[in-house]
Amino acid sequence: MGMLAVFDLDYTIWPANADTDFMRPLQCVSSESGDKKTRIYDLRNREVKLYPDIEKIFKFLTDKGITIAISSKDTNPGVRFSIEIELFLGSKIFRNVTYKMCERILELHGLLDYIDPNLIRIAPVQSKRVHFADFFKSGFKPSQTAFFDDSRTNIKVAEKLGAYAVLVKGNNKEGVTFEQVENAIAAISKKQ
Repeated sequence: MGMLAVFDLDYTIWPANADTDFMRPLQCVSSESGDKKTRIYDLRNREVKLYPDIEKIFKFLTDKGITIAISSKDTNPGVRFSIEIELFLGSKIFRNVTYKMCERILELHGLLDYIDPNLIRIAPVQSKRVHFADFFKSGFKPSQTAFFDDSRTNIKVAEKLGAYAVLVKGNNKEGVTFEQVENAIAAISKKQ
């Protein structure tokens, strides 16, 4: 298997916490500014934006033949409680609320086509170690994996597993940058 680029979602790909900041349903609205961009809004009319470099990053990685994966922990206790109820009672009413929201955001922004559908992990786990175990069972090597996240804890987990980990500025302006991704891929390539 080749290289793997793993991305967190909240404050890495978009400047928000999807499981608490956005309300479904999401809707697409054509821009009135003449830039021909479609904008995405939630129920409260809050725009669901990506960080500036994301589309460029995903295209770059795909053009290089690098597989893209998602590793995101569900941080909403209400959603987590709903999932626990589902597991206990077998109800499907609340199933995968955060997963569906994140998947819809990725879809509406046209990013799902870049991501390996078998490597999307959005779940209420204690540690991203669980997600990485799945990725590595799929045949990817830790030494061939770049990971981007805004959490120092998650970065340390990835580094201990042998992945090249990059701490992202989780602010409302930047997120993961093209330069960070390009540098990570170059560093991994040098080790080969």
